Amino acid sequence: MATLPAVGYFNNAARTEGEFKQAQEDFLAGVKQIVGAGVAELAHTIASGSITPAGSGGVIVVDTEAAAATDDLTNILTTNYPVGSIILIRNNNAARFVVVKHLAGGAGQMNLDQNGEYTLDDTKKWLMLQRRGADWFEVLRGPQRPVPVESPIINGIMEVWQRGTAFAAIANGGYSADRWLAGYVGAVVSTINRSTNVPTVAQAGVLFNYSLEVDITTADASIAAGDYMYMGTRIEGYNWRQFAQQQFTLSFWVMGAKTGTHCVAFRNNASGTPDRCYVGTYSINVANTWEYKTITVSPSPSAGTWNYVEGAGLEVCFTLAAGSTFQTTAGAWNTGNFLGTSAQVNELDNTANFFRITGVRLEVGPIATPYSFVSFEDELASCQRYYQKSFNYATAPAQNAGTNTGEYSFMLPVGAGVVTGIPVEFQVRMRSTPTITTYNPNAANAQIRNTGVPADFTGTTVHQAHQRGFTVHGTTPASSVAGHIGALHWQAVAEL
Repeated sequence: MATLPAVGYFNNAARTEGEFKQAQEDFLAGVKQIVGAGVAELAHTIASGSITPAGSGGVIVVDTEAAAATDDLTNILTTNYPVGSIILIRNNNAARFVVVKHLAGGAGQMNLDQNGEYTLDDTKKWLMLQRRGADWFEVLRGPQRPVPVESPIINGIMEVWQRGTAFAAIANGGYSADRWLAGYVGAVVSTINRSTNVPTVAQAGVLFNYSLEVDITTADASIAAGDYMYMGTRIEGYNWRQFAQQQFTLSFWVMGAKTGTHCVAFRNNASGTPDRCYVGTYSINVANTWEYKTITVSPSPSAGTWNYVEGAGLEVCFTLAAGSTFQTTAGAWNTGNFLGTSAQVNELDNTANFFRITGVRLEVGPIATPYSFVSFEDELASCQRYYQKSFNYATAPAQNAGTNTGEYSFMLPVGAGVVTGIPVEFQVRMRSTPTITTYNPNAANAQIRNTGVPADFTGTTVHQAHQRGFTVHGTTPASSVAGHIGALHWQAVAEL
């Protein structure tokens, strides 16, 4: 064990020549353990999940047991490394993957920063560890990206819910959390909820407020060939362009009622008919338990119908069920429209089932990094490019929602029986010309309200809608006078 001599050791005149020689050998051995000291790398093969490095170097090259395609590294025995030692481990063979496990148990277990396993699937990937007590703690992993590219997935932590927080019997294509839609065909009926069931800080290293929950209320135990269900988010082409034709990694937290193989599909041209698709798989190992997952995707092809401007660039679909029509092989880009493999678990087969996700993040390259938060206002503004409303944030759009709920108010310039045009400006420039729906704050209709009479306008109509706003026209009711206050709610939708 390379334990360095204590401070002042060489100043003790009582030391013998033999003690001085041994101290120098210990010092040299300690220097050799320093990463980057110029000492040859130590080659070790995993044996029953463990390796025992010799201690004569700080860089350790690890290979799988019996040249297996994949092998778990659960423990690095500390026998030859004193407390405080730093080592660097890397993969010996790019064709064989070493999966470094997080807190697998026993002496020499590894405590990784993201509370999840880390796969050394390339000889360029490495992990730096420091011994603290009987365990190893992650110091750094690499290679590091010098210029990080922010995740193009908006509202990946399920923080923004402008439309409401519970969506019973959600329609196919219906939105719940901002930027997240439900897609399904079949007998299933589900409720989408904003859930406070989230990974703990001890698990995730960060505090999440919410997850998106799919609650099955009518089961579909027999999935027909054309049946499917997924929760998806669509990435605008401008944002997808930075990731196109490059390797990228999706990371997320998931909790499900059923264990087994689950799929995530990545599809192009989501607002039309996808013609290129990649299906990745992951496993839920323990039911009703939050688990951290990563999926690395090979570069997308140039062939196919791709949008790199204001349309749908990529759709990311978390699959709950997929009939045979939508099944393909995993791990490669395929021509067609697919959502899963034949191994996909049917999460729809029981009304006791649920599925929750949060912390969804997409990054260039093979490395998943910790979730980087943005302010709520910035996340909300990003969502408002696709959907915004006049209602207070916590008020779901509805007719007759009441006064002081964020309604757009204005002073009437004219009296009764006159067509009046009122301009409305959006908080954020929208992706495209939106579809506008109007709401009456004080009655169950879509008319402008004269709160001074009180009475409703007639013929309320939206005109001249564009990315920055719209004009609404209506005829003032009887008894209106100039100076009365008009009020109107609205929502604007420009989803992909």
